[in-house]
Amino acid sequence: MNLAALIGEVASGVEPVGASAARFTLAVRGSGEAPDVLAVHVSGAQARACLAYLRPGYRVAVEGRVAPGARPAEVVAQRIQFLTTRAQAVALERAAA
Repeated sequence: MNLAALIGEVASGVEPVGASAARFTLAVRGSGEAPDVLAVHVSGAQARACLAYLRPGYRVAVEGRVAPGARPAEVVAQRIQFLTTRAQAVALERAAA
């Protein structure tokens, strides 16, 4: 079974890939000091939503599968849930300015 379920913070800007896909990196806290950083590939309507709304620092939950043979590790997302509230997003935007 190839199943990945991750919660983390967007570590890079969301980049378009082709006409209907997007890619970003996700920082996931592990047992060590430094977070693990994984690439996330998303397509379709969820890719459009990610391009429109996700920014670095936003928290998301990602469900999908690990792409076989991808180096560095890449998760092909089947579902992305935004976890950052609007108030948190405003605070992040103010801190970045």
